[in-house]
Amino acid sequence: MKYLPWIWIVFLLLSAAGTCRGGWVISETNRDNYGNKSSQSTFIQQNQIRFENASTITIFNLNDSTLTIVFPTLRAYWHGVPAELITGMFDAFEVQLQTLIVELPYDQQPVYQQMYDSLKVRMRHQDTSTVTNRMTLERIDSAMKINQFKVDGYRIVMDRVTKEEFWMTRDVNPYTEVDIHLFIEMNNRINPYSRKGTTLNSLEYINLLSNGLIVKSKKFGQNGHFIETEVENVKQTPIPIDFFYPPVNYRKVSLVDVFNLPTIEADDYPKK
Repeated sequence: MKYLPWIWIVFLLLSAAGTCRGGWVISETNRDNYGNKSSQSTFIQQNQIRFENASTITIFNLNDSTLTIVFPTLRAYWHGVPAELITGMFDAFEVQLQTLIVELPYDQQPVYQQMYDSLKVRMRHQDTSTVTNRMTLERIDSAMKINQFKVDGYRIVMDRVTKEEFWMTRDVNPYTEVDIHLFIEMNNRINPYSRKGTTLNSLEYINLLSNGLIVKSKKFGQNGHFIETEVENVKQTPIPIDFFYPPVNYRKVSLVDVFNLPTIEADDYPKK
């Protein structure tokens, strides 16, 4: 079974013609409590943002409020508006579950079908407003330097439990290139059930993002689990305009198709 790794932590910008003056590239490293590491990059330019990791590329075009998700191993991409993404995710989820139910013994299928129908209703009508109201943003009484950036610390608390700590610098501000309020609005529409999405609704948090860069963050889970993200490099550089478009030789697909397309191995790619 294939899973879609949705990426909400990397940023990218692009230009108006050919190459543009002044984009931003942010390189980050993630580490979990087991010591596993991964890298991601963010590109930001002229109201366009690209998040990129080893398996998926996600591009926000805030000029027309559209989203592109590129799947390099499938040579495919999806493109649309947030509402279409939500519909496509539910459709893909339904196809997968129905496939699993059909493979169950016949006498068990009605029970699992009922469980699935109940889950589908809860997912489509989940209310996150009470979660938002239980969250607070607090200042950590510490100022220090991380990778040469002077930072201030903050924590996100829910029900007296620290859910996240992050350190922010005002030495650089890549987000002047984008409409941060529109980006957060799109992000919340795409992922309304996430804890992070509800946190973004805080005006205090939005103001922080509008005036600097999160250099380091640590998100806490249960049983001592955590994910730590740290910025390794930030640079301002021109970015070619087509960097915010899917590759021309990739095909446009639905999210249902993504689960059914064969993965293309590295050896299958044409030689350069």
